Amino acid sequence: MMEIDYSHLNAIQDRIHRETMRFMSAHDPKEREFRFSQVCQAERELAAEYKFLGIEPCVMTDDELLAELMD
Repeated sequence: MMEIDYSHLNAIQDRIHRETMRFMSAHDPKEREFRFSQVCQAERELAAEYKFLGIEPCVMTDDELLAELMD
């Protein structure tokens, strides 16, 4: 069985984080608009990467994560 390479998925997630931080710190409306569009584009790329890899994103609430860690 071949091991799945998650490096591109991780790179997209890192990009989303960076662009979100840039969006949050932007003050100029044009820059905020640009950063928002970059985050949206990266989120579309992330969805496509999950589909390409044939996996579903794991979505847990903080309470679910805490309960899982306590077991």
